[in-house]
Amino acid sequence: MRQTAGYEGLSPQGVDAMTAHPARDLLCEPTMLSELGQWIARRPTVRLSSALLAGFFVVALTASAADARSIRQSTGYTGRHTHVGWAGPGVGLIAWSADGDFTSYTSCGSSWADVSVDTSWNSSALHNGAELHIVYWVARSDGQHFPVGTEQTITKAAAWPGHPVGDQPIRARIYTPNGTYLKSAGVMSWIKNGTDWPPFPADDVTLKQWTKSC
Repeated sequence: MRQTAGYEGLSPQGVDAMTAHPARDLLCEPTMLSELGQWIARRPTVRLSSALLAGFFVVALTASAADARSIRQSTGYTGRHTHVGWAGPGVGLIAWSADGDFTSYTSCGSSWADVSVDTSWNSSALHNGAELHIVYWVARSDGQHFPVGTEQTITKAAAWPGHPVGDQPIRARIYTPNGTYLKSAGVMSWIKNGTDWPPFPADDVTLKQWTKSC
């Protein structure tokens, strides 16, 4: 038998929500949340179970996150880093430099971040067929990494600052689902001379964040 004493003014479903599995029912039934909210507002002294309070709390947080709309921008510069490594017989030790100047922009209400990287390098020591390879990446706040553009292959010796063909930034669109953002970025570079010599540890940077409600 359904308990109704003390719950006058509620629909049968509302009584069930208050007495059976309130947290579950509230999360699954938005209309029920509205009914119970109005009912509680008319009874400021009503005592709620901890489960019911938890249900309201979770739904309120979920609604707040869903309704949050903002513009996000982030930037970060890795700085110019010079590496020295072994490039195999016929080349020996070789030095090179690389950097990455990252910018990302997420428009109002979007889940996609537009990323661009201004890049420079010093490949002046390349000789005897050695190549400089560079990869740019960004990392989301959940730890997932994503490449920005394709792997760059530099075959010509060029003093600092070398640039991509056309001197254009490298661009990508990165998916940032609700609750995540682009947290860091980096550059990984290595020399290839018939074989890939191990890449050096990434030159990375934590991105500075700006947000604005919209």
